Amino acid sequence: DLRRLSSSIDGVLLSPAASRRLHEHTGGHPLYARALLEELPAEALMEASSALPAPHSMSFLVLVRLAKLSPPAQDLVLAAAVLGSRCALSDAVRVAELADPVAALDEAVRAGMLINGPPGHPRDVAFPHVLVRAAIYADLSPARRHALHRRAGELVGGAPSLHHRVAAAIGPDAELAGELDTLAEQELSQLNWAAAAEHLLAAADLTGTAEQKGQRLARAVGAMIADGDVARAARYEDSVRATPPSTARSRVLGQIALFSGRLSAARRELATARLSGALDGTSAPDQAAIAAYLGLLSMIEGDVEQAVELCLDALLAGPPPEVTALARFALMLSLATQGRQAEFIGLIDSAADAGLLSASGFERQALQGMLALWSGQERLAEANLSAVLRDAPPGLLLQGRLMLQTGLAEALYRIGDWDGAASQAELASSLAEDAGIQIGLGMTYAVGGYLSAGRGLWELAESQVAIASSSAEMLPWWGSRAYAAVARATLAQARGDYPAMHHALRE
Repeated sequence: DLRRLSSSIDGVLLSPAASRRLHEHTGGHPLYARALLEELPAEALMEASSALPAPHSMSFLVLVRLAKLSPPAQDLVLAAAVLGSRCALSDAVRVAELADPVAALDEAVRAGMLINGPPGHPRDVAFPHVLVRAAIYADLSPARRHALHRRAGELVGGAPSLHHRVAAAIGPDAELAGELDTLAEQELSQLNWAAAAEHLLAAADLTGTAEQKGQRLARAVGAMIADGDVARAARYEDSVRATPPSTARSRVLGQIALFSGRLSAARRELATARLSGALDGTSAPDQAAIAAYLGLLSMIEGDVEQAVELCLDALLAGPPPEVTALARFALMLSLATQGRQAEFIGLIDSAADAGLLSASGFERQALQGMLALWSGQERLAEANLSAVLRDAPPGLLLQGRLMLQTGLAEALYRIGDWDGAASQAELASSLAEDAGIQIGLGMTYAVGGYLSAGRGLWELAESQVAIASSSAEMLPWWGSRAYAAVARATLAQARGDYPAMHHALRE
């Protein structure tokens, strides 16, 4: 509903992620949501790291009520706003430095600015609505905000302390940037891409040297890509491009270009990354990751022999965990293109022969499910892919999830479970749009087009087939072209237009 509302207000269709963020921020209140859509540019709503404000009309009412409180009660409310939507009362009292906290709390609660002991948290204080806190926090002067965050950072411990110290920092801070970098490394090892990206962005902001700042920014954007948020990564493309040349910079720019369908730019950047990495002593896993992306690119461009060679090189060199599955999938698809499926299954099933190429049981099931789909074994494909998506481990790359969901949708379509197929296809399309991923998007919309055509939903089918066809033109991979052609043929068949069906298949 919020996505449709955003389009009707300024013509910009919010991503599903931005819409969910707006829904959470406003509690789904339609007037608050509409006000923010009218007041804020779409970029502000889509950037996850920026705090959303309250609508102007609501902010005015909240701030008028706040101004009527005594100074101690105001101090308590401001301290609570800095600490979050809910915080321990003792923390708010210490940050506010109150002499008589009981009177201040009583006044703030009576004015409806705070809730004392919200359900399940008897020792906490909270705001009656997230927008009340947003209005108060946004109105803080920079000096007051920084002072309160600095005091909070000194009083609270753990990760919250680090958050407050970052909010209080002004200008380069090598020590704090180093702490953030160390925390991000731990999060990357735990496949917590989103948190790592936020901490690396903060570390980059606090870094004084251009080279180190560029390295941290590139790693942050790389974590966004690993998290599947290509759309957000693309918004940082110009910032990354403005940093000094480095292997990490070229690699990330190549990844963004690849997933957004700009193949020539992707090859240029990834080739530069591979060459510079060989010269500057880039680690073997990072070099393997570059080779894996070059392998995927070669597969898309139709050079399957080179794709097989690059993917094998990457897997034997031991790429990072987030790249291993991608390299193995590109290898599987390249071998399947040549009719060498048995060779691939032998590689992943025989640890003795494959060495580092042996896959986990989860990944083996996923790959065998896709091979079954392409071999005409729809029920085996459905069983494997359903189990894989149901039991997917944390850290599964979004690009892989999209391919598996599209494969499951196609298998369900073939065996006649059209409701299940439509559900999977819609979910895959939504995730792809949300993440800004172009690779595989044509396949997803093509499968959706099969279903809509079969149900006689002509307008929807035409839209889905058109997207599949335009995706195939933008990303000239034979798989995209094949799916788009079959989608056009399926729509023509459903309408009884057999010459058009014949024409589509001949293409």
